[in-house]
Amino acid sequence: MASPGSTELDFINFVRQEIKNNPVATFATIQQQSLELFAPEYLEKHQHLISVHLERHHMLLHPTTDLSLATFSAGCMVCDNVVVRGRVSFGAGTIVQPCAQFLATGAGRIVIGSDNIFEEQCIIVNDTDEDMVIGSMNLFEVGCKIKATRIGNGNQIGVRASVGWGVVMGDHGLVVALQTVHDDAVLNDHCLVTHDIVSTADRGDHIVVHRQHMLDCLSALRNPSSRTCLLNFHKMHKCKTK
Repeated sequence: MASPGSTELDFINFVRQEIKNNPVATFATIQQQSLELFAPEYLEKHQHLISVHLERHHMLLHPTTDLSLATFSAGCMVCDNVVVRGRVSFGAGTIVQPCAQFLATGAGRIVIGSDNIFEEQCIIVNDTDEDMVIGSMNLFEVGCKIKATRIGNGNQIGVRASVGWGVVMGDHGLVVALQTVHDDAVLNDHCLVTHDIVSTADRGDHIVVHRQHMLDCLSALRNPSSRTCLLNFHKMHKCKTK
């Protein structure tokens, strides 16, 4: 039985885990499981959260674009086959390549800074009631999944890496391909996540290399004379600007 000091977040984490373990879970099955852990009075107070998170999970399984709440800053480029839903704001110069998803299914926003690159099939999800804030000059590589609370500046998230709920990541970090950053982790500046090992080191040389790499990629994706310019091959979303 959960302790008397259990919070609303404890129950939310329980519901998330139940849905993760059983993607076709229903209100009744989760309610039944919760009775084994939480007192009836506690459950009565919080069981509405089961419906809330089941609805948000359904949106993730069947994503559709709704730009009514999205804002694009001048100079950003977001391909028109990118799924955008909810209160998502794209900072100046940020570039989003095809088939990515930005899903703000809760009350919280996804706030994205300037000059980021999101490669193909990235999935950025905020299904909480708190804002997700992403800084500037970050590279999100193909197929990565982000559910963090905050990601700072100058980071690189590798191919199909996963950054879990509530993670706070500082500046100039690297999560290598296929690695998972578990829920609620705190990653300091200059962190390196590789094979479930988190280390921190002075990575000054990496900062310079990362910045130059980002500038080169941003230029190539924007410049109409470049073979990789998105505008030569894709239409862009058009939405209200900030």
